[in-house]
Amino acid sequence: ALALETAESLGRWQPPERCGAALCVPVSTAEQSLGTLWFFAPEARAFTAAQTLTAELVAGRLGTELERETLLAT
Repeated sequence: ALALETAESLGRWQPPERCGAALCVPVSTAEQSLGTLWFFAPEARAFTAAQTLTAELVAGRLGTELERETLLAT
């Protein structure tokens, strides 16, 4: 997970939406990377370990569901 908690870090990474803070987690399967999932906050803030873990779990589940749908479609 990549936590962008300050204006300095936001400027360096340039998230896809205007925000005060952002959290970016990879969406992937065991075989391939599918993209990223972004969470945005309107103001600069720190993300807790629990929030980061939750974001990672959501991204993992999303990757699993996308893979499952792809397999069912073939």
